[in-house]
Formats: sequence, structure tokens, C-alpha cells
Amino acid sequence: MALFIVYRPIKMNSISCSDQFGECNANLNSELSILLGKDIIDAKADIEKILEDKVYIKSYSIYYNFPDRLEINIIIRKPKYSIFNRENYMMIDNEGTILELKDSSALPTIFHENRFLNVGEQVTSNELFSLELLYDIESIYKIQKAVYNKNKLDLTMIDGRTVILPVEGDKKVLIGSLVLIIDSLNNTEFKSENVENVQIIDLRFKNPVLK
Repeated sequence: MALFIVYRPIKMNSISCSDQFGECNANLNSELSILLGKDIIDAKADIEKILEDKVYIKSYSIYYNFPDRLEINIIIRKPKYSIFNRENYMMIDNEGTILELKDSSALPTIFHENRFLNVGEQVTSNELFSLELLYDIESIYKIQKAVYNKNKLDLTMIDGRTVILPVEGDKKVLIGSLVLIIDSLNNTEFKSENVENVQIIDLRFKNPVLK
């Protein structure tokens, strides 16, 4: 005796989308709403295509809620740093992915002339290291400008001093050395003419160079 199962299409009449911050953005919700009324299996496949195409979506899950509803939960990437190339600001997440291009940025920013990447591409490991280093140093000191120049990162501090950093290595050691040197230079008890004249702190070497 043969048993036949007849599939009866179920139309998707309701859909919800949320991320870790609340409801999904209006543009995404608008794209998803177009799928209302479609067969729920086909709609799920179309939703996956839409989500996979979004660089800012890190991961997602889709749940069926009886009788005709799909619920979507997504984790979105957020920009943490930016690189300015004279034309635009490349907004970058903590993994080094370019999320979007903007005309301005309030995030820790490195100037990297003629560095052009498309949305979805990755910065190099040295560039990401430099961005992470800048982010951590900016939490301690005010920085006027950060410039990526070949194999070094040049920081112009608020007091006019220049700090030169390598683009790879141990971030904790580099930051610890910088804090120790600046604290020593600012210590009024040990100030001398030589200390006051220091304008460059170069941390690319085992023994820091002060000029």
C-alpha cells in the first residue's frame, strides 16, 4: 500500500525581523515585505538570498511560527574604525571588513592616502593592527591626526609631539611603553631642558628612541 503526502502551499502572511539592537532597519524591512503572500518555503529561500547579500549582516536565523509567520533574527556588524583616503571614509568593523563608504566619520580614523577598498573587502592585517592600536591609544590620549605611512603609524598628539609606531607586534607592550614615556616626560620633578625638547617618540625599536 503506497502512502502519498500532498504538500499544500502555505502563504507567508506575516514576517518580523529584529537585530541585537531592536527592529531591523527600514530598508531591509521594505525588501522583506515584498515577499508577503509567497509560498513560505520559497519565501524563506528568497529571504536567505537577501540576507546573504548584506555585508553588514554577520549572521542570521529564520524560524517558522505556525501558521503563516516567519521570524528573522540577525546579528549586524557595526563600524568601529575608519580609514580616510582623501575621497571618502571607509567604515570598518572590528574584523577589518569595509561596511560602507561615507563623507565623514566620528570614529577613530587613520589617514591612508590613495587606499581604496570596496564594500565587503578586508583591510590588511597591518592596517587592522594599526586601527586597533589607534583605538586603544585614543581612549587614553587626545590625538590630532593618525597617518598610515608604509610600515609605520604616525600619530600627532595634542601637545604637538609625534609618536611613531610599528604596524605589527604586541599592542599591550607598545601602549605600556608609550604611557610610561609620556608620564616620565610630563613629570615635573624630573623635567630638564633635554626632556622638554623631546618632540618625537619612536617605538619601532626594542629600545624607544626620543628626539
